[in-house]
Amino acid sequence: MRPPWGAGRAQRSGKPERRSRPFRPPPTEGSIQMPKTIRKALIAHLEKTQCQISDLSRHTSVSRDVINKLKSRENASTTVENGISIANYFGKSLNAFMATTEPDEAKELSDLIVQLTEAEAKMVKAQLRGLIAARQTTKR
Repeated sequence: MRPPWGAGRAQRSGKPERRSRPFRPPPTEGSIQMPKTIRKALIAHLEKTQCQISDLSRHTSVSRDVINKLKSRENASTTVENGISIANYFGKSLNAFMATTEPDEAKELSDLIVQLTEAEAKMVKAQLRGLIAARQTTKR
């Protein structure tokens, strides 16, 4: 017997229909809360660092108009590329820039290393290993 018209594919195959929903774990104590917009993160960083919009625009190649629009309009948005440029100006990845809590030291170092070229990252890793080795030899 054929199912009636409008029956979904899952009903025709005899399997129950599954609706997938993305998994969202409940927030835990100490988890990083993200602002809903890059606008809120930008305003927070501008207030915290007392950065001038002209300096930000000059070093990021994001126009002053875009930065002013983000700062002044409630529902303003920008491109991911602009967001990354602004975050890099503050020495952070986009995720760290959007985080409202300060990252721990290891996360901050990781975010900085990700922004380096491969050769620069190798040099920094070698310097860190050298510092650790020097400290260990002076303890002996």
